[in-house]
Amino acid sequence: MKVLVIDDDPFTLDLIAAMLNGKYIVSASTSAGDGLKLAKDNDADLILLNWLLPGKTGAELLAELKSDSAAKDIPVIVISGKVEPDFVEDVIESGAAEFVQKPFSKNELVEKIRLALGS
Repeated sequence: MKVLVIDDDPFTLDLIAAMLNGKYIVSASTSAGDGLKLAKDNDADLILLNWLLPGKTGAELLAELKSDSAAKDIPVIVISGKVEPDFVEDVIESGAAEFVQKPFSKNELVEKIRLALGS
């Protein structure tokens, strides 16, 4: 299974790659534009999307992913430190399969991925 991580923080990218090592093939992008291109071209099974990205919000990128024929069926898990109940509800209503609050544990992340993939 391939997981695409879109996050502008190199530390978070490295952390997620380490957490998923051996379970998933991880590719990463530090920008929304590159992330969208990878999502279209990379046959990802799941996308982990940071909600706060420079230049384009997670909301904008999620909307683009869900309207793109090549990426619309890829489950997206949103990652954010923002946790207000209305925010989490809005994220799910926007098309995200799951939400993970920063900071997160390996077990929590793997469980959310499992749920999003339906496995």
